[in-house]
Order: sequence, then structure tokens, then C-alpha cells
Amino acid sequence: MAKIFVTGGAGYVGTTLVPQLVADGHEVVVFDRFFFGDFGLSAMPGVTCRTGDIRHVGPSDLAGVDAVVDLAGLSNDPTCDLDPGLTSDIVHRGSVRVARAAAEAGVARYVLSSSCSVYGHGDDWLDEASPTRPLSRYAEAKRDAERDILEIAANRPDTCFTILRNPTLFGMSHRMRFDLVVNLMTLHAFTQGRVYVMGTGSHWRPLLHVADVSRAFREVLRAPREAVAGEVFNVGDDEMNFRIVTIAYQVKAVLPDTTVDLLKEDPERRDYRVRFGKFRERFGFRASRTVHDGVVEVVEALKSGRIVPDDPHWYTLRYYKMLLDAERLFKQFNLDGRIL
Repeated sequence: MAKIFVTGGAGYVGTTLVPQLVADGHEVVVFDRFFFGDFGLSAMPGVTCRTGDIRHVGPSDLAGVDAVVDLAGLSNDPTCDLDPGLTSDIVHRGSVRVARAAAEAGVARYVLSSSCSVYGHGDDWLDEASPTRPLSRYAEAKRDAERDILEIAANRPDTCFTILRNPTLFGMSHRMRFDLVVNLMTLHAFTQGRVYVMGTGSHWRPLLHVADVSRAFREVLRAPREAVAGEVFNVGDDEMNFRIVTIAYQVKAVLPDTTVDLLKEDPERRDYRVRFGKFRERFGFRASRTVHDGVVEVVEALKSGRIVPDDPHWYTLRYYKMLLDAERLFKQFNLDGRIL
């Protein structure tokens, strides 16, 4: 049994991964701001929840920790556009701070959750040796975090550093997100009977179910050190690369009364197909759930009322804006730290 420190453990991936780690017999420390709640993690045996910010993590926070899984950060491009400076502070420098603290604390393993969005655009299949061309501040910050953490890894050989580039995720999680393409299309199909595709929808995106990416993190944590130390892996399955318009019609296959709307404007510049052979060869990894599976489970959750579409917790950007508005109002009306 290991003690695993999971930053961002109350997020979309974290709330799927943490219960799996506990089931594997590990003790887990969830380190998060808990903006969206803890989704029952604090009541789970084997889990300790600590409220904190990765921009302030130090070696003392990681005393007695065997492994760090760094999931924390602003979660997508629109959210990062709220404050590009904050994006650099959290997604880039925050992760580097956690990695450096792990090395200084003598933590055996550190795993960074990065993103295939660092590729940005490519006319051919892309793998770990392909150049990175980030097209957003979020992707730039992930690329910069990778670069600096690999530099730490080169100078701190006692800690095993691994970087996982995740594709676009989908599927049900305790902390649901409806700002991911499959989940969002499914929501629109269910609530409006329409799916919206920008332009021709011909641009590519690699996909993976959130439960599968959680399985990938577990594989890396238990792998022999020599198999993962200093490595960068694309995590996914070659068969899970799809054009955006194809995703729309996979949603329609589950909800056949859906209309697929092709909109003329196409602001989306990201367009990349990714190879995952390195991770497959190292771990025998293949996707266990299809896009169809993910759409079906989200539809079932919506039909049953387990997920309420209007809950602001499921919309990252909208919820952050709500928090910022609340902060502004509090500053405007508080007196001696109180409203009333």
C-alpha cells in the first residue's frame, strides 16, 4: 500500500481516479480547492481531504508521501482565457512547484496530467516525437510545465517523473463536466434535440473515457521504474480518433431524433490525430469504453435525474464566473468582513 497525494482530486478525473486508488489498497490525500464540492470523498475510508492551492505547496506538505498525481489546474481553454496570467501561475508554475516539492521531499514518483492539446494542429498523425504547436494559453502552459518538469527530472534522479498527455475526455464522473465535446453534444441532443458542429466538422480530436484515463494513471503508478522514468506518453487508443462531425452522428445514433446543425463559422483551429502506440506497447493499453458507451451513460444519468442539466457545478467556466461575481459583490458590500 502506498500513500498517494492527488492534486485536483475532486475534479473530473480525480473523482473517478481516487476511488479506484482506494480500491487498489492505497491511502489517498486529496488536495484541492473544492470549489465544486468533495463529492463524498471526505467520507470515504482511506481518503484524507486537504484544502489548498498548488501555488503554495512545499516539501513539508508531501512528508510521508510515496507518489504524487498532479491533476490540478484550470481545466480548459475558455476557463484559462478568463485570466491568462492565472493560467501560467497555476497550470505551468503551480505544477512545476509541486514537482520540485516532490523531489525535495523525497517522493518516489510524480505523474503529471498533461494534454494532447500541446500538439495544436497537425496534417498527419502525431506521436511523442512530433513538434508541439500549442494554440491556446492552456496548451502553452501545459507545454511549459512539461519542459520544466523534465528539467527537474534530469537533475533529481531519485524521483521518478512521468508525463501523461491525455486526449479529450468524455463519460460520467462524480464531478461531471459539460464543457467536453462528447458530453456537451449529448447534453444538447437530450435537452434541445440538436447538436451543433462548427464549420464542416472535419477537424480531428482524440477521445478517451474518463475511467480509461484513470486506469492509465494507475498503470503508471505500479509500473517498474525503468518503464516510466523520464518518459512522456500519449495516453489513449489509435481507434479513438474521430472527426468532430462523426462524434455528432455517434450522439445521434443514441438519440435518433437529434438534428445535427452544421454552423458556417468555424473558430476552432485545433485539429490533430494522435498515435498511442508507445503507451500500448509498454502497457498493452486499449480503450475499454467507446463513444457510444459514454453517450449512453450520460443519457441514462440525465433521464434518471442523477444529473440535473441546470446545475452550475457541471459548467466550469460558468461556475468560475459566478464565483468571481460573488467575490466582487462581497468586496463592494462587506463591512468588517460581513455582508449583514
